Amino acid sequence: MWLIVVLIAQFLNAIVFLFDKYLLGSGRIDKPALYAFYVGMLGVIGIVLIPFGGLSFPGMNGLLIDFLAGGIYILACWVFYQALKVNEASRVVPVVGSFSAVFVLILSTIFLGETLTPKFTSAFLLLLAGSVLISLRLTKKREKFDCKFLLAVLASFIFSVFYILTKYIYLHQPFISGFVWSRFGGVIFALFLLFIPSVAKSIFKKSEKKELTKGGKLTSVLFLSNQLMSGTNFILINWAVSMASVAIVNAMQGVQYAFIFLISLFLVRYPRILVEEVNKSVIIQKIIAILLIGAGIFLINF
Repeated sequence: MWLIVVLIAQFLNAIVFLFDKYLLGSGRIDKPALYAFYVGMLGVIGIVLIPFGGLSFPGMNGLLIDFLAGGIYILACWVFYQALKVNEASRVVPVVGSFSAVFVLILSTIFLGETLTPKFTSAFLLLLAGSVLISLRLTKKREKFDCKFLLAVLASFIFSVFYILTKYIYLHQPFISGFVWSRFGGVIFALFLLFIPSVAKSIFKKSEKKELTKGGKLTSVLFLSNQLMSGTNFILINWAVSMASVAIVNAMQGVQYAFIFLISLFLVRYPRILVEEVNKSVIIQKIIAILLIGAGIFLINF
């Protein structure tokens, strides 16, 4: 069951990625900190889950961990959005996904004591190999290392810490209660952004407050629709993490890249939405990567 949930979540994640790239890359929302602030504040919507499972007090230590996880998630989003703004999105997302898969595997082994069976280890390696291959740009041109990509690596590490904390929470708290409390943590972190002068200026300055409406109602509709899908995806991923190995769930981000590639075949005429090179060699490369990802999913399921 959790495998199907992850597949649905990664499809939604692919759509969310396209919206993020369009909104940030087109200049409709120009401030990553502002984007992260509103994402954090929208965490209050998590209260709609309370009637489905109740909200129990996890104790002060548990509450602090919940709040820490929520804050770290918004911090990770902030760094990710910044990386997305200053680098090519088609390269940033795979870097974050691939590195976070490795970080999560290492951290889950150290702090959670998770061990993968030979079958799941093979599945993890296939998923990781497929994720890396589907994101590579095979070119004869020698490219210089860009320090800006350290932002993507940093984002992947912060996301991995969030996933480890999330798994820890669900090992000790009911799913809905842990999820809601951690969302409150995200709201608190978003509010703390107001104490940073440059961030507060971006949020409250009259000219900046119009960021979400830049471009008319379309931007507002896209942002809210994107956050609705992102919230749904976030709940599904969290539920999967609570049910299965956090390393395997995280490694399945490669499925997202496969969906992005398939969608890109229909969006090649709209470069403002997604810049993706499509030719015979690229298609062969992506197909091989998708087969590797499919093999990894097959091993998990059977």
